[in-house]
Amino acid sequence: MTHKCLEGLYFLTSIRYSEIPGNCELRRNPSYMNFRTLFRPFALLTFSAATFAQRGYTEIIRKDGLVISSKWGKARDADGNRKKALLIGIQNNDRTPKNYSFNLMFYYEGRLREEGIMPPDCIEGLKSKVGRITGTYFIPEKFTEEQLSSPDFTFELDALEVEETDACNDD
Repeated sequence: MTHKCLEGLYFLTSIRYSEIPGNCELRRNPSYMNFRTLFRPFALLTFSAATFAQRGYTEIIRKDGLVISSKWGKARDADGNRKKALLIGIQNNDRTPKNYSFNLMFYYEGRLREEGIMPPDCIEGLKSKVGRITGTYFIPEKFTEEQLSSPDFTFELDALEVEETDACNDD
């Protein structure tokens, strides 16, 4: 419902504004302010947590709405030991789900020493998968910590395949 002030200005009562008689100024309803006061910190925490989850990742490649990024961190191997790992972030910027797969090639002193294969997986539209949180990481087995930190160590993403799908199947 709308009301007309004396000067011809309109305002909505549905957003909890009320008129002060005589001068056509608007005053906010205190219950509206309480909701807003409570909602802002919640929204800030929610959105900052999503942003923080991908902090420090460097984009490797973009293809068909899929963005793949990486950063070095620690993850547990099959024996439960924490080791240096390449954490992979995968973000789908399209509304449609995508199937994807890729290979990671690990080089030391210019020679291919190890290859990691990302088996086919699916990501829903407008979603992301991040490193340790979703288990998307590679622990190079044939390198020492010193070699992984060396400027002679490099890696590249190869054979990225991205395909649109109707829906992701949860097994």
